[in-house]
Amino acid sequence: MLFCMLLATIDRLDQQADERRCKKRWAKTEDCAHYGWCADLKPYTDAGKAVFMAEYTDLTGDTSQFCPQAKQLKFSGVLKRRNLDAWRVACP
Repeated sequence: MLFCMLLATIDRLDQQADERRCKKRWAKTEDCAHYGWCADLKPYTDAGKAVFMAEYTDLTGDTSQFCPQAKQLKFSGVLKRRNLDAWRVACP
């Protein structure tokens, strides 16, 4: 799903990844670790662009389940509650 805003984000890349990566400054992902598609966003970090990774407590129990992958892929990872209150735990 592609969201076009002032700074566009991409929830999930498809076959047009290279074309989109050239145009976007950063990407946002939700639940990619749980569903196993985080590596699809690696072209962003390879191009020096930021990837913001959100995993949720209802699917991913704690940061140990996804932070190692976030670090390896150079993503900025955070664990949130699905209701999006102020609570969060950032990856070290």
